[in-house]
Amino acid sequence: RRVFLDLLDRSCKRHAWVCHAYCLMPNHYHLLIETSQPTLSKGMKYLNGIYTQRFNRRHHRVGHVLQGRFKAILVDTGAYLLELSRYIVLNPVRAKLVRSAENWPWSSYRATA
Repeated sequence: RRVFLDLLDRSCKRHAWVCHAYCLMPNHYHLLIETSQPTLSKGMKYLNGIYTQRFNRRHHRVGHVLQGRFKAILVDTGAYLLELSRYIVLNPVRAKLVRSAENWPWSSYRATA
């Protein structure tokens, strides 16, 4: 997971993204990314592709690692941005992986709380 977060940081820098929130779950992840240029598809291909290659190499396996293709939605208000940020960092609580979002080490909760 640290590898994924390092790749996310690299993707944000490489494509001039702003990451407002993230949460890594056992078989998928949630990102709230702001883009100033139409680079989302290219950046996601880089992020998912490099992560999958490294994961498969480390675990001596082949094939998909993550669930399906990414989904993108337009966030056009500050209120919706806040709502999505909450949804993302509370995902492990809803999935009953932890009692409190602050106990999940693989999200942006601690950085934004």
